[in-house]
Amino acid sequence: MKQCSYRFTKSAAAHKAEVETHEQASKKAAEGSKGVDELAAGERAAKSARDSRDQAEALRHFAASCDSGNAEGCARAAEFSANGWGTKPDIGRAIRLTAKACKLGRGLSCTDDLGCVERREVAIVGKKVSRNSMRVTKSVGVETIKKCERHCASGLPGACHTAGNYQSAAGRDAEAKRSFGRSCKLGNKGDCG
Repeated sequence: MKQCSYRFTKSAAAHKAEVETHEQASKKAAEGSKGVDELAAGERAAKSARDSRDQAEALRHFAASCDSGNAEGCARAAEFSANGWGTKPDIGRAIRLTAKACKLGRGLSCTDDLGCVERREVAIVGKKVSRNSMRVTKSVGVETIKKCERHCASGLPGACHTAGNYQSAAGRDAEAKRSFGRSCKLGNKGDCG
């Protein structure tokens, strides 16, 4: 029997690194499919919820899905926690769950600031401007910025992004740079670079 030999053009270290990268990508893809059954059970329970016990049932399923590594389960559990559906409102838990969903690859969770801007509109120079328009000026409320900074310090990338926008608009460029940098480190790739 003839023995085959292969000649690698890459160094052993480069080949090992490439294999490890592929293994990590495969592991992450497999983790994303975990918790699908729990997520579906949570969605069914949420859809038919008539009272807080039903909402608590949905929350349990979403939390189990999240614990299995399902990003959407984390996002739904965060929504229920923030709004007090099936539990007492818990913004701290909602922040942790939203940050986990971002780390698991749910892009929308990376930009969610969990309401650090309380109202959907911010009064600026006598006009109402959509919170999403980013046409903010130096008159953005100090309390709004502080709340976004607190959410950012708790590890919520979307709040870091929002804080960075408002800090920049208020002329606090060094702080804005730090907030955008933290947002990037927490998983919001749109703020990197």
